[in-house]
Amino acid sequence: MNNSLHKELVLTRVTEQNLTSGIEDEYGVLYSEDGEILLKCKSRKLETYSIKFGTKVICNNAFHSCSLLKQVIIPDSVISVGDCAFAFCHSLHSINLPNSVISIGDCAFVGCQSLHKITIPHAVTSIRFKSFLGCESLQQIIIPNSVTNIGNETFCRCRSLRQIIIPKSVTSIGNGVFTECVNLEVICDSKQFVFVNSMLIDKQKGILLSYNGNKSDIVIPDFVTNIGDKAFDKCKSLQQITIPNSVTNIGFGAFSECSSLQQINIPNTVTSIGNWAFYECNSLPQIIIPNSVTSIGDAAFSGCKSLKQFIIPDSITRIGNQTFEQCRSMRQIFIPDSVTSIGDWAFSDCPSLQQIIIPEGSTEKFKKMFDEELWDKLYESESL
Repeated sequence: MNNSLHKELVLTRVTEQNLTSGIEDEYGVLYSEDGEILLKCKSRKLETYSIKFGTKVICNNAFHSCSLLKQVIIPDSVISVGDCAFAFCHSLHSINLPNSVISIGDCAFVGCQSLHKITIPHAVTSIRFKSFLGCESLQQIIIPNSVTNIGNETFCRCRSLRQIIIPKSVTSIGNGVFTECVNLEVICDSKQFVFVNSMLIDKQKGILLSYNGNKSDIVIPDFVTNIGDKAFDKCKSLQQITIPNSVTNIGFGAFSECSSLQQINIPNTVTSIGNWAFYECNSLPQIIIPNSVTSIGDAAFSGCKSLKQFIIPDSITRIGNQTFEQCRSMRQIFIPDSVTSIGDWAFSDCPSLQQIIIPEGSTEKFKKMFDEELWDKLYESESL
């Protein structure tokens, strides 16, 4: 990429100087003085709009929340669409990206819930982070062979998507990419990725990237070593899951808001449980952490309101911030001597907690992990 082209792509970010010197057209859309950069749509009443020919860059947030906008015509002079450029344009149902476009920014079409079809131009190499998240009417999207990377949560909550083909050119797919796409069949032309039982898996890296099914009982294949970030996020139907001994890591928010999850067995090969991993798994009554785990992440079990029993093994050295916050049914907790660090408010809003056993001499050190009222109650009743 030559320097002048790189400079044009960088200019998707708008500065105060840009806004001050910009020229507004009769529709309330602000352009740079030379007309090559579309800075911002200042009108919220636009329903259709044709971007001026000669425009090269559509800046970050240019049409953000233009909720009445139904159609935009983009000339083939445009090479770059900025971050959140059309985010939350709820009425946008038609847009044609010309083949001149080589870059589409993060969250470019997030929340465009009326958008039903889009074709990615052949010069685009990356479909970025959350580009089409929440495009609930999107029925068809064509990914060209130029694309090598698909970012995290790119098509999350695209509930109307029926089929999508991952071309051979794709070598990297982010986590949670098809989460909540409950009607979707994924065809993987690349041998690196497989789609089995509604699970998209990077076989080469052993990462379970996303699950978009609605089964109550799931068995993860034994070639998976890593349950990726947000892989099962908001899987409301999931009640039971079997994790194989091949898995060593449970990622950030992997089972977040799986509100029906009642049973999970974590094998003794797992060494790390990420932040928010089981956040608001409201139906989970108990969980046993194996001796292989050394760290429990921030808010890992926050909001697990049915969790009554939790056994912390001697292998644990750190419990993160807010790890058990709002575990409102938890009655007792034993913290082994191996724990050297407990984050702030780790047991905040746990009104049923009657007893906690902590390492000798750690009373003041771990004080901030509770609500002050609960701490005083436990201290006065000698339950510490």
